[in-house]
Amino acid sequence: VDLFLFGADYTPVTRTETVLTSTPPAVRFLQQQSGYFRIAGVGERGILIPNTAMLYGLMDVRGYEPMTPARTFHFFEEALKGEVDLGGSLYLLPRGELEEPVRRAFNLFNVQYILSSQELAAPQLEKVYEAEIKIYRNLSALPRAFVVHKARVAPDARSALQLVTHGEIDFRTEVVLEEDRKSTRLNSSHDQI
Repeated sequence: VDLFLFGADYTPVTRTETVLTSTPPAVRFLQQQSGYFRIAGVGERGILIPNTAMLYGLMDVRGYEPMTPARTFHFFEEALKGEVDLGGSLYLLPRGELEEPVRRAFNLFNVQYILSSQELAAPQLEKVYEAEIKIYRNLSALPRAFVVHKARVAPDARSALQLVTHGEIDFRTEVVLEEDRKSTRLNSSHDQI
């Protein structure tokens, strides 16, 4: 009973119409874009707070209180230079120029739109919206799902992370595996699973 009384208000239920009284112009812009893509807010914490995007039908690479394996948190902090706060929120905090590991991860994660209050400098970014915030299209984002026929094997998790973030790998044609499984060889003559 004590536990119930303690946690009764932890996840309150609120009617959507009382929370979403209007749609911000930047969100309307994103809703008008076609395709199946992810977004990411970078820089300040208040840029479309993690999980807020789902209320508008948008998919955010970040999350709030996600039930996520420790490896994902480690990747998030190492590769994306992100921050996991005490509540479990995943924040992306790069400022100014997005570093190469962050850009590579965004490409791999299908992050096609990046929201920021600051100017971002990267050759693959095209500013497509500028008003209350800036929105950049990531011209190098990979499709949400795709098939490759080449694999590179890393000896362990740390080596795999290094290859993904700093390696000379074209994710459009090659995948990184942590071990070599003889039974899962890729056959380059077939494009179907």
